[in-house]
Parts: sequence; C-alpha cells; structure tokens
Amino acid sequence: MQPLPDKTLDFLKLVSLAALANPFSSERDRLDTLIAKQLPRKYAPEMVPEAIAQETEKILQGLVGLAELKNRKAEPEIKEIISDAALFSLFHRYVLQFDQHIATQNEAPGKNLVLNCGAQIFTDLKRFVGADEAVELVGLFFQMRRAYFFIARHVGGSSRPIRNLRERLWRSLFTHDIRLYLSTMHSRMESFSVLLLGETGVGKSQAASALGRSAFIPFDPKTNQFAASFLDIHLAANISEYPETLIESELFGHRKGSFTGALDNYAGLLGETHPNGMLFLDEIGELSQPVQVKLLRVLQERIYTPVGSHEQRRFAGRLISATNANIFEKISRAEFRADLFYRLASDVIEVPALRDRFNTSPEEKYVLTERILKHLIGEKSVVDVNQVLDGVMRMVPENHPWPGNLREFEQCIRSVLLHGVQQENSTFTGLKTLPAQTGGELPDAWVSVRWTADEMLAAYTRTAYEKWGSFEKVAQRLEMDWRTVKKWVGLPKM
Repeated sequence: MQPLPDKTLDFLKLVSLAALANPFSSERDRLDTLIAKQLPRKYAPEMVPEAIAQETEKILQGLVGLAELKNRKAEPEIKEIISDAALFSLFHRYVLQFDQHIATQNEAPGKNLVLNCGAQIFTDLKRFVGADEAVELVGLFFQMRRAYFFIARHVGGSSRPIRNLRERLWRSLFTHDIRLYLSTMHSRMESFSVLLLGETGVGKSQAASALGRSAFIPFDPKTNQFAASFLDIHLAANISEYPETLIESELFGHRKGSFTGALDNYAGLLGETHPNGMLFLDEIGELSQPVQVKLLRVLQERIYTPVGSHEQRRFAGRLISATNANIFEKISRAEFRADLFYRLASDVIEVPALRDRFNTSPEEKYVLTERILKHLIGEKSVVDVNQVLDGVMRMVPENHPWPGNLREFEQCIRSVLLHGVQQENSTFTGLKTLPAQTGGELPDAWVSVRWTADEMLAAYTRTAYEKWGSFEKVAQRLEMDWRTVKKWVGLPKM
C-alpha cells in the first residue's frame, strides 16, 4: 500500500474521530468545525456532515477494500482510520434512504416494511468487511439514524441542560465507545436498565420513547427487513394507572382462571415486550413491596412467573423506568427497596426542569415555542412565534417557576392560540398556581375563576393526583372510586 500524503491522512484521522464521536456532544461539534476548515469550500452548518462524507468518498475511491488491505503491508492504525472513514462515508450515502424508511414505517403501524436500500448497502459494506459484520453494520447504521431522529425529535431545545440530556441518551444507547458497542455490547444491553428522574411534566416519557424506538434491531439480508418494526419494540405503561390488585397481573401476565375476571391467558407487559425492545414503566415508585421483590428477580435472573402459573418465562427486553418522586426519600422510609433501585440504576438520567432550561438559556423559550407551534398547527404556520411567546409570558408572573413544566407551557400556548395575547381572568391563569399548593384546601387563585361543578371537580382531582401520584391514593384521600379518579384526571385540562 502506498503511503498516504500527510495532509490526506490528517483529514482521515479527523473523520475517523468524528465517526466515533457522540453526534450531540461538543466534541463532535469541535471535530466538524476542524474538518470543515479543510473542505474545498464553505458549507452551511447543517450540510457539513454530508460534505465531509462526500470529500472522504473522493479520497477513498482510489483505495482498495479493507479485506484486501489485511493482506497488504500497512500499519493497523492506518487500516482502522481508513475503515472508520469509509464507514462514515457509506453511512451518509444512505442517510436520506434511512430517513425515508423511518417516515414510511412511522405511517405503517403493524407492518414491518422492506428496507429498499438494504441490498445495495449490504453489498457496499461487503467491499470493506465480511458478510457477518456487514449484516451487523446495516443494523448499527439504521439504529444510529433512528436514535438521532428520535432524540432530536422528542428532546427539543437549545439550552445546556437539554443538550446534555441528548448526549446522555445517546450514550445510554451506544455507550461511550461505539467500537465496543458494536463488537460486544449491542446484543447485551438488556443488562443495562435506565432510570429517568425528574418532576412531573418535564418530558420523561418523551425521553423514554426516544430510547425505546432506538434499540438495535438485527437485519436480515435475505428479506431486506429488520427483525421487527421500531414501532413494535417500545412498550410503555404507567404503574399508577392500575389498581394495586391488578399490577402484578399486568406486569407478569396470568393464566386463565387464576383469579376472578381472568377469562383468558394474558402475556403481561413483560411477555409482550419484544426481545430486541424496551419496556418503559412510568411511576415506578408506586410499586408495592411484593411486586418490587418480583421485579427485582426479573432484573437479577431475567426470569418471571405469570400469576396462577408455575411456568418460568424469560424477559429478554431492556427496562426503562421513571419517577417524579424523590426515590431516595422513599428508600430511606423503606417504601422502596434499595436493592431494586440499584438494579434499575445502571444508568440514572435526570430530565431537567423547565425553569432550569429557561434560566440557563434566554432563547430556550423561543425555541420551545417554535417547536410546540409546529407540533400543534404544522410546519407551514403563519403564526408569529414572538407574538405567541409574548402572550404566554403575560399569562404568568415574572420569574414564574413553571411547576407544570412542559405540560404547563404547552397549555399556555394553546390558550394564546385560542384567545389571543390579551387575556384577563382566564381559566388557565387561575390554574397556574395549583401545583404550588400543599394542602387539600381550595387555592385562593380559584375563587375568581368561573367553572362548572364538573370542571371544578376535574381540576381538584388533577391537583390531588399531582400531589399523591396514583389513582388509588387519590381515591383513598378523596373517598372516591379509583375509576372515577381516572376519569376526572383523564379529561382535557381547561
């Protein structure tokens, strides 16, 4: 192999580092900036990765494949650099096709679509690696693109706390070393549970959804399909939505006739989770002690037994859990098992509160308002973002702590869209202080609000739910049936 010119080798070294870097990290930003300076002309920031890939492909066109390089005299480090650069270039060659597949699959729940570019990318990869590794790389490439798509989509914002969150979510999927991930860990991630912490409304379920839809899915070159649709590998449930007597059945499943109402066999959430997928359990802190013990066994041994059965089944998925409670206080009060916490806490990720995002980044309000408007009324909206944001800020006091976080902020935007920027004595301005209330008495801010009896009961029930965190606890405190509580909490907020 002829020695590469120093300038070319330096360029490929930077590309190799960029290929391995977390795309949401400041290190990747730094590398992109350095590489962009060596490109033949300036590109817009969003076009830099594709431009780097195109320039890399031009350099590599005259080089032989890695399979051939193994039989040629070349330093291992040089081979690795060329390999990384080639894979970086190939990945970006198929980005648009991956994006199209994601968009099409998103609109086809229940179907597992063919990857149209599957045969071609598999053939291209075999120029550099063996067939088995090429199969795994197709899976990795698609996983990386899905992860970037869903993390960027579900975790929006420009503040430092939210940028850190995106970086943490990527590492939770691919670890800090993507070479290690591909060679060893991509098929062993079930052992690394994720615990999301944060206040109500900060976006824990969105973060969990980004993780759940971004798991590694094996590729089959014979059918040009993945083992499952990414829509089918993420299963989510809120523990507090189930009465305590049914939580065990919902989690572990049951046999027909094992209790009154068990009219058929039921697989349960663990049984319904795809082997390559993730199960998200929100409000994990609400689990009773007996169920905590059984879930601990699942995480320790990967084994569980359905209610009314002696059959042992294996849980092959990865567990994501979340809570808005202070889990450490629950442990200190013996309400939550410390050993279960340690099993859940392979990766503990704190989702930042909205006030922290706003305090660290003045432009975060604008960015978030723009994203929410696009979600509510579409990309082609003619609504003035600054005008809507101005209306929102008029609805709340100066230095408002946003106790309802993203939910509260989004509802403010909805209110502005419906009623305009000039609002006096609106229902929502009366509700804005509710989460700060600590007692069971009617908050003073409610007095000036005109509601029907049903609206008042729904708002009061939701306030209690925010405080006590489960339908059963609210039902006990307010002396209501838990189904009635669920009904009032589930009604649209006024």
